[in-house]
Parts: sequence; C-alpha cells; structure tokens
Amino acid sequence: MKKLLKQTNRVVALILGIFLLGCSSDDGGGVELPKVVAGFTFTLNADTGTATFKNTSNNANSYAWDFGDGNSSTETNPIKNFSTGTYTVSLKASNDAGSSDTFEDEITVELPEEGAMVSLPVTFDSSEVNYEVTAFEGVAFNVVDNPAPGGSNTVASKVGAITNIGAVFEGFYFDLGNDIDLTENKTIKMNFWADSAVDVLMKLEEGTSGALEVTRSHGGTGWEELLFDFSSDASYSRLTLFVDGPGTTTGTFYIDDIEQIETVGGGDVTCVAETMQSLNAADFNLTFMSDPTSSIESYDANFSWVNNPDVDDVLNNSCKVGQINRVGSAEFANNQIVLDAKLDFSANAGFKMKVWSPNAGTSVLVKLEDQVEAGIFTESFATTTQAGAWEELTFPIAAGENGKHDRIILFFELNTNTTETYYIDDFALYAREGGTGGNGTDEDNLITNGGFETGDTTGWETDIAGNNGSFTATDTAFKCDTYSGSFSADSAQLMVVRQANIGVGVVTPNSDITISFDLRGAAGVGGVFIAQLFSESTTDGVTKTDILNDGNPISLTDAWTRYSFTTTTGPDVSNGVTLLLKSECGAVDGCSVQANIDNVFVGLGTESGPACDGGSTGGGTGGGTNDADSDGVADENDDCPNQAGPASNNGCPVTGGTDGIELAINGDFETGDDTGWTIFENNGVFNVTNVDNNGGSFSGTLVSDVDGGTGGASFPVLKQANVGIGVVMPNSTVVVSFDMRGSLSGAGGVFFAEFFSELATEGVSKTEILSGGPLFPTENWTTYTYTVTTGPDVSGGVTLQLKTDCGPVAGCGVEAFLDNVSIRYIE
Repeated sequence: MKKLLKQTNRVVALILGIFLLGCSSDDGGGVELPKVVAGFTFTLNADTGTATFKNTSNNANSYAWDFGDGNSSTETNPIKNFSTGTYTVSLKASNDAGSSDTFEDEITVELPEEGAMVSLPVTFDSSEVNYEVTAFEGVAFNVVDNPAPGGSNTVASKVGAITNIGAVFEGFYFDLGNDIDLTENKTIKMNFWADSAVDVLMKLEEGTSGALEVTRSHGGTGWEELLFDFSSDASYSRLTLFVDGPGTTTGTFYIDDIEQIETVGGGDVTCVAETMQSLNAADFNLTFMSDPTSSIESYDANFSWVNNPDVDDVLNNSCKVGQINRVGSAEFANNQIVLDAKLDFSANAGFKMKVWSPNAGTSVLVKLEDQVEAGIFTESFATTTQAGAWEELTFPIAAGENGKHDRIILFFELNTNTTETYYIDDFALYAREGGTGGNGTDEDNLITNGGFETGDTTGWETDIAGNNGSFTATDTAFKCDTYSGSFSADSAQLMVVRQANIGVGVVTPNSDITISFDLRGAAGVGGVFIAQLFSESTTDGVTKTDILNDGNPISLTDAWTRYSFTTTTGPDVSNGVTLLLKSECGAVDGCSVQANIDNVFVGLGTESGPACDGGSTGGGTGGGTNDADSDGVADENDDCPNQAGPASNNGCPVTGGTDGIELAINGDFETGDDTGWTIFENNGVFNVTNVDNNGGSFSGTLVSDVDGGTGGASFPVLKQANVGIGVVMPNSTVVVSFDMRGSLSGAGGVFFAEFFSELATEGVSKTEILSGGPLFPTENWTTYTYTVTTGPDVSGGVTLQLKTDCGPVAGCGVEAFLDNVSIRYIE
C-alpha cells in the first residue's frame, strides 16, 4: 500500500508541473515571482567603533553579511565592533523562491588613541591621559572644572571630584603607568578641597614591600596642600585614596596636582618618639606625642598633626610635629589653646618652641590672654634666623604676668598676607633660674649710681650723638634718699642716657635678667619715654634688643610708679649688656617730656632691685603741676584738661583745621559708603550708617558679635591702607585722631587703634598700638588724638587700622561708631 501511495504522489506532482509550464496569462507572459531588494543603513559610535546595522531589504527572509574584515553574520540586524580602518560591508538577501539581491556600503572607523595610563604627577588636564579610576564601596569619581579656585589651587583647571555616600572605607585607586619609587623622594603632595575639616588617607599598594598608609588632616577652608610622608624605599604601582576612611562623612570633595616631591631634610634617619605630653597650665609641654588637633583652635591657620618633615635635623628628630598652613588672605591668622588654669610665671620664665620655617626672618608671636577679659594680655615676639631648618625660639614672659592668663595664641607673620607652611614642636614652659621673684640687693646691681646719690650723673653716659635735651641729677624730686635723675625734652628734642657694657664676664647668654626702676613725670602730645636693654657681643655687636614694657613706651604719671621687667639675654653677651633710657619729643608744638627716675637696677635672675617707701614729687620742672591728661599743658592753662592736645591748641586735641596734609580718604564717611576704606570682616560686620554720627550725616560702625557669628573669634578690621606714599617721610610726625562712641556686652570685648609704617615690599618698619593698649568705647562721643613718629622706611606709606575684637567667649559683643577719622602728616 505504501509503495502505491508513493507512486501516486509522483504522478500528481508530474501533472502539476506540466500544468504550470503549460499555463499562460491572457497577455501571453509568464508568472512574476516576488523580487528581492537588498539594503541596509548603520550608525557608528566613533569612540568605540561599534556599528549597529538596520536591515532595509524587501521580499527576503534570509541574509548573509560580510563585514570586510573576515567576519560574517546571518543575523537580520547585527551589531559589530570594528577596529580602526576602512571596510566594505556587503549584504546578500534571499527568499525561498530562490530570488536574491546584494547591497554593499563602505564604513570607515577611526578610534581615538587610548589614553596613557595615569602616572604622577596627576593634574587632570591632559587629553592624552586616561584618568579613569577604580571606585569601591559606593564612591563616585569624575573629572570636572575647578569649582572654587583659591587657597593652594588658584588655577581654573580640571580637577578630580570625589563624592562619598557615607560608607565606611569607600574610596578609589589609580593603577599607575609608572611606579612610585620611594628610594629618594618619600613625599607625595596633593591639593585637596573640602568645606569642613576631614581626614584624608593615602595608601600605596601593589609594591615591592607591604602596603603603606598615611593620614593627613584637612582644615576645611577650601583648597589646602597636604603632604604625605612615607618611610620606605619600596616601589608601588597603585595609589588609593579614602576621604574619612573609617568614618561615614558624605559630600563632594576635590583633588588636584598629585605629585611626588623631595622630602624636606631627606636622609635615612630613624625618628625618636616622644614619651610625654601635657596641655595643662601647670606643666604645659606640647610635644605632639599624640594628636592634639581637638585641643587646638585654628583661625585661618590650619593645623595638622604630621610626620617631622626634617627628621635628620640634629636639633629635632622627633617623629611627630605640628604643621600650620597659614592662609594668605587673613592678616590675623592664628592658632589658640585654651588652658585649664592660669599660667604660673613666678616659677616659669616663658616659653621655648622649636620652629621650622622655609624663610629666615619669619615673625612669630606668642600672645597670652585671659579667656574672659581679652583686654588682659601680654605678648612676646621672636624671629627665625634659619631657612629650611629647625631652630629653638625663646619667648620670655615677665614674672608680673603670673596668674593672669589661660589662653595661648600663636601667630606667624601677624599683619601680613603671607601664605606659607610652618612646623612647630616642643612648645613648652621653661623655668626661671635664680629664684622666683622678690627684691634683690644693692650688691646684685650691675648699675653704677642707680640712685644718683653722688649728686651727679656719675656712671651714666650722656654725651650721645643726637642729644639736644637735658639730663641732670636733682634733689627737687626723689623716690628714695635725696636725689633722682631728671630728663627734659621739648619739641623736636631727644635725650638718651645709658650704662654701657655692664656685667662683662658676669652675665651669661640666654639667661634671665631683671631691670627695675621708679619713674614719674609727664609727657605731652608727641612725647614718649622708652627703656631698652641690649645684649652685646665683642665681635657681632648687638645680639638681642629688648624694648621693655612689651615694646611700648612707658606711660608717665605724676605719682611715682615702680616698674620691673624680666627678660632673657641674647645668645652672645661677651661684651655685657647695655641699659638705655630715652625721652623724646616729635616736632609738635607744645610737646614736652619731663621725667624723674630713681633706684635704677639691673640684676641677674628674676629679682627686682630693692624698693623703698615715701619719696617726693618735688616742684619746678621736676613735677608738682597738675596735668590730668598728661599732655604737657598744666590744667590751669588747659582748655581741655581731660583730653590730650598740643599747647598750640591750648591743650585741646586737634581734630580738624589745615595743619599738615590730610591723608585719610572719606574719614567722615560722608560719601555714604566705604570709599577709601579697606575692610576685613573676620566674623564681624562693618557698615556705613546714618543712624548715628558726630557731625554730618554718616558714620562707620564696627561690630564684633560672637553669638551672631560662627562661635569663633570676631574681629572686624577697618583700614586706611598705604596712604601717603611719596608724601610721608621717614621719622616724621603724623597726628591721628578719630571720634568714637559705642558699647560693650558680655566679657572680653575691646577696641584697638594701630598705626603701621609700611615698606614698599611686604612688611612694616614700625608698629604702634595707639594709646599703648586697648580702648573701651563709651556711650558718649569721645575724640581720641595721638601723635606718632613714622618708622625708618615708609616707602609703602602708612596704615591706620581700627578693630573691634572679641575672643571666642560666648556673649562677647563690641559695637563702635566711628567718625571724623583723620591722618595728618605734619611737614
């Protein structure tokens, strides 16, 4: 049966074939089968060489692709990756009836050259470098434009952006094209941006030795330079970064300029770890044995606990030190330490501190304050003599400052716009030698005839170049016994006396020495009294100069006042020490200095000279007249007995008129704005206001407000900066005056007026705190007038700086209204 069916099928197929062949259309033509038309289009990703083909063929159901590179496909719409080159791509489309068609097109691929692997230095600016990273634990990384040029990275260029999601140890790494070789240069420098303080961990991996990790602290002030010092000679091919590695900080941070640099100091020296540290007032000794960052407040001077950058320096091979990155835009950049109690300067003579500065001549100031009353303070300056090396600086503090201060403030390059990195170590109290105070004896005194009881000036050198005043021994005024020394200087007069080169062979280097004396008198406008001590060398001249009274003139009063100053001698006193006493008047009408001095004492250690009770103020030129404002004009002839002023103006302050050349611009604020003024708000506020004035319509107002700010110190500054260039001459007279009223709230608020003689280059030749200390605004308008002498170099003009100042004391506030500010150069 199956055989029969098979034969039947063949017959049917034969008949059907004959039928088809024998049929014809009405017009006599054959049957047209569907015609195949082949075709395609494509899109090309020029960066990857990926071509996506779209088949546009008609009447086809099978396809054969030839990509021209030896590869083929039967897919309808294939996707093909090409390398760089030109290819002829063809498509043959077919159907079941045996019809087919072929279409071809040319495709050209030019892939960009693959970027070189990243190697140090990394700047993110090269189009020929592949800056891709491997990120982990959720961190995101992109190359973007610098969002905030400034700080340590002022260039508007490409930077790396790191976005943390808050995971522990989230980060990323670069696999480097060239290994980091630590054989010689062991430091990697990086610019890092953050708007709040955060730690940054750098890890070197895939090396010839075990992985290395170094953490650095960022101060949160925008772009800062971080230095990562590694102690190894190995090489590494992977650099990994963590922002707040073990923490959960979120946010976006930026990096730039990652480079390997020479390690400061270099060498293969093993550091020595510290074994003790104390931040207590009783035994203050900051060695950086442990990280003190949480105890150090930073105000535009960003502090970090770092490896010693110069560990092979014989003076300091400690492992850890403090790094201070000073911000150039802040004239008052500082670091502060709040103590648990008041400092003891009966047993301690001051501070010593090791400092590393890249420049010799760096000014370093240690300022001590009372936490509550910022007006209670003392300051001690020192200057570096080395560049790129450790040295120990000494900051002597007088015994009279005992029990007053519980805040330490450290300034580098105060009142400048310096941007620099400094290092400190072993910041500690040092003990007094030879007792803790009291009264010395006459036998201890290095001075000859300090009581003037010879009835003359025996022992005192008075014939000194420039002297045109007078100095005599007098019995019309004395503190003890019968005589005193009497100074007299009038307008444009100078009187200097000294005892030179005393204590040769007795005085030792870098040791305590105390100067004491009794003083009374009066000084008019432009008059000053100054005491100085010089440490003398037989070969190098003066090795140290101390202007006693913290660098300020000594105020004269009608009553006898006892003064005692303890300082330290210089590094070489082979030619003894010299005490110099000076009364001086500027070229101001009515200026006068009349002073009596008695019981002059210079002795080793911290004991002042023997004191006595009683005394006489005498009469005549030695004293006895009433002069409440100490301007040299007797009250009976003084039209303004409570305001200092020259005799030419009947003892009243000169606040206007045509005397001299006015240098201040818009000193009365009558432009209604701050034209002519330079302003640094420093967490405070300055405004020109019509709410109050002392004549005219406007005044300026400075406001310090700790609660209204960020909680840190508030010290807005107002300046007439670099005025009088080419007009003001060195060592000439300038009269400064201003009107002020205001109020204080809370504790710790003060007002300062300062005058600077400016150099054409950076720096000043002379600094004066007008009034010798802080002022305290009252509710009534008060006129303040000061006559100052410019410094030896005023090529950069002069600057008047007005400042309200609140330390970081909760509730502290100062509001000061200012008007009629005048800076007059007296030709």
